[in-house]
Amino acid sequence: DNEFKNRNKGHFSAIVRVALSDGVLTDEERVFLDKLALQL
Repeated sequence: DNEFKNRNKGHFSAIVRVALSDGVLTDEERVFLDKLALQL
């Protein structure tokens, strides 16, 4: 469902913003985000 995919992309964007909020993307955060991105 396209609406479901768009909502997930919005959630992913919010998670990325939180990860970058301190100005540093750690290796642990990058691995987590990469895994999430592959599922989109």
